Amino acid sequence: MKVRISLYLSALVLLTLLAATVGCVKTPSDAEIVSDIQNKLNSDSGLQGKQLSVQANSGSVTLSGQVENDAQRDAAARYASSEAGVKQVVNNLQVGAPPRRSASTTRTT
Repeated sequence: MKVRISLYLSALVLLTLLAATVGCVKTPSDAEIVSDIQNKLNSDSGLQGKQLSVQANSGSVTLSGQVENDAQRDAAARYASSEAGVKQVVNNLQVGAPPRRSASTTRTT
């Protein structure tokens, strides 16, 4: 009889701990998601300095901006999709060289 009560108490304690752990799991806010993804993008040497925009809305992340190649585009999407709380990634990154400005401009008067 004592063994049975001990088993029930042990099971009850384990279930209580499990419920408390699951109840404490917090989904990160959109601002936290954006910040974490931007930090990951900035830590990648191939993506550093690129003008990339990250927006999040209820776990849906949208990436926009321009990268030099498909590898950079795919890397940015992987960083975003690996972030906790992200449910969907919309990758609007454009591949191509940024537009060049001419070094000199000529004026005609």
